[in-house]
Amino acid sequence: MDTVTIPSIETPDNINMSSDLSVSCFESLLYPHRLESGGLMFIKKGEAKLSIDLFDFTTKTNDIITLLPGSIIQLKQHSKDLKINLIRISPHFIKNLILPQHIFSSFKFIQLNPVLSLEENDATLIFDFCSAFFQIFERLEQKEKESATIIRHTFMSLFYTLIAAYEQKSRNT
Repeated sequence: MDTVTIPSIETPDNINMSSDLSVSCFESLLYPHRLESGGLMFIKKGEAKLSIDLFDFTTKTNDIITLLPGSIIQLKQHSKDLKINLIRISPHFIKNLILPQHIFSSFKFIQLNPVLSLEENDATLIFDFCSAFFQIFERLEQKEKESATIIRHTFMSLFYTLIAAYEQKSRNT
């Protein structure tokens, strides 16, 4: 099998960001694959059927998929117009997070319900936040030491926003 390189930006904190990825970047996921790192997949366009930890999920435009480290993922079906933004988070980054205790109770819900379907307005807000995240890194790329702190805090803002959305979803189910 050929190795596919996903075009990405790597931050000093081992967060990789890729935007507007097409299906060709995910050919290795046509077969079950255990993830070493965690990640966030933002479905910008199209639809996909994924198996995550042996459970099937159908995703569509404006969905966010949270993948925890060690997850097993497989891309089973997809539309031809599928476009994804991806943020991969290294186990090192996750291990060094200092999180409030109440956040940990959300992880089990996220593991069982990794797909977060958003209304268009909410998706636009989060996708705009992600675009700003990419732009912040690109502007600070030359100042590696200074950018690490800014990128870490910007990512944590996104992380807390998504945790709040998952907590809202868990209250509604």
